[in-house]
Amino acid sequence: MRTKIVIAMFIGFALGASLMTAIRSFPQREMPKAEPVDKCQVAKIATEWFKNHYQNVKLRNPVVTDDGTVISGEVVYRDGMFSPYGLEIVVCPSNEIIVVRGTCPVEIRKGRIADMREFAVRADFKMRESIATLYFDAEGSLRCRASMPFDALLIDAEEAMWMLAASIESKLLSCEGAAKRVCDEECSPTVAVGDIKEFHLLAEDYLRNSSCEYDSGRFAAYEGLPPVEDVVKQWFDKEQGYYEMHRDPCTTRFSGFWRYMDDDYFDMVCYRVDIATRTLVGMCHCPLSLQGDGGHDEIVGLVSDFNSRHDRASLKMDLDAGRLTTQYEMPVSLLRRPRSQARFRNVAIDMTSLPDKALVEIYEKLRWILGAK
Repeated sequence: MRTKIVIAMFIGFALGASLMTAIRSFPQREMPKAEPVDKCQVAKIATEWFKNHYQNVKLRNPVVTDDGTVISGEVVYRDGMFSPYGLEIVVCPSNEIIVVRGTCPVEIRKGRIADMREFAVRADFKMRESIATLYFDAEGSLRCRASMPFDALLIDAEEAMWMLAASIESKLLSCEGAAKRVCDEECSPTVAVGDIKEFHLLAEDYLRNSSCEYDSGRFAAYEGLPPVEDVVKQWFDKEQGYYEMHRDPCTTRFSGFWRYMDDDYFDMVCYRVDIATRTLVGMCHCPLSLQGDGGHDEIVGLVSDFNSRHDRASLKMDLDAGRLTTQYEMPVSLLRRPRSQARFRNVAIDMTSLPDKALVEIYEKLRWILGAK
């Protein structure tokens, strides 16, 4: 990889008084303004979609608060092959995202909390290609969440809702059996995660043949539009950023590194942007070596706490290799068919800035856990 510095395009995007702007010595840029979106419209789209596509979902009346709209319910499997799981749809107007959460039906005893927290971190990394994030929350429940900007639903509701719903359902059903084994003390989290592939294949087969139309095949074809790789490249080029681009038959990857000006903090962070068929993923790699026995439980707790508190960026941790990555996903439709130029720029900024902000947030905590000076 060419050692070129990625400059202002990635970092001065008016992030206020956040730690990231204090670390990077780059000029600030004003965030473009975009017209607001009606949260009630988005809540209606999501609710109607679930009612029309999921014959086995029971949704309660929406609860509207100052912070957003919450629609709760339950997904029930009539044949009894899988247990019902709790469903929650949260429409957040403050940052214009919709969050779908599912709760694993496995009952977790207090004595198994530490093992379940580790299981969640290991299982989420095992299934890291999913846009959903598995985590163990402060209330003692194993949950799964996925989110998207409002624009994803307004541009292509079918694509956005299928991606949200399918990722949540697939991950929950794939992990249910393995999680139960850990709760029943049949095996360790490491062994249980090794069995997820078997459960995942079973869940995928069930979903494809169920009445919930797991994959309707109605994702937008974007006929006549340029490949999203070219769209992203034009954005990078226009911002005069430096990167390397690699293409293979399935994925296009942009990679480079950020240079930081504060020697007391990390000097350099490698980043990557992967563009697949339906999703675009931005990620940053933590420069700290986390391999070894020291701080294992604290690191697991840090990852679980972060993923529980945040709705967009996620931490993906390979506990065995000691590698941590911050990650953010979005549908490619947000860049292929943006509703306005201002919104295009907003999502392009999120693609690179959200993983970096997540790394900045947890970096000092990791150094403290590891005893770094």
